[in-house]
Amino acid sequence: MIRVVRIEPYKNRNKVVLDNEEKFLLYKGDIRKFKLESNQEISKVTYNEIKQLLYERGKERALYILDKTFKTEKQIKDKLIQGMYPEDVIKRILEFLKKYDIINDKRYAMLYLDYKKSVYSKRKIIQDLYTKGISKELIDEAFMESDFSEDDSISSVLKKRAKRYDLSDSKDLQKLYRYLVGKGYSFSMVKKAVDNYILEQKNSFYE
Repeated sequence: MIRVVRIEPYKNRNKVVLDNEEKFLLYKGDIRKFKLESNQEISKVTYNEIKQLLYERGKERALYILDKTFKTEKQIKDKLIQGMYPEDVIKRILEFLKKYDIINDKRYAMLYLDYKKSVYSKRKIIQDLYTKGISKELIDEAFMESDFSEDDSISSVLKKRAKRYDLSDSKDLQKLYRYLVGKGYSFSMVKKAVDNYILEQKNSFYE
């Protein structure tokens, strides 16, 4: 038998803590429905019913999030952990989402890369995808299958940003260097791209 250690208010719900170290959130109506009380044992049947309820709610929550925006497996998992769903319930939800291709980290990586390729460097994109929980293997595959070019990327960023600076002024030039390096491009690549940009601007002026 599993015992309820304590039930305590938590925002608009109640946190239920069990003696197997599990904890989860239930509404007051759920507490009444399952007749839960602190320091009380609950049957296996009731325990399983609670888990199924949490599974359905967690799945609904995940689908709601994914209806608004694309998310990685890690991002959904983190949301469910924040919602205090038990580990086994989270595992079931993720399995469901992957089974029906609702979450797909490879697809996410490809979409993110396509969206950010004219904004960030390869290094920055990789860093962001790692943070979002995408594996190195999937990131490598995404880059291999994309038309990403570091030269095209920095050129795109530079053309949008350079107009804000007086490139004949050394201080402004240093500000532009710092901005581009902050985007993840190496200093050598930044200097080469900026030098080429300045040369192109001069040539177009005299045409």
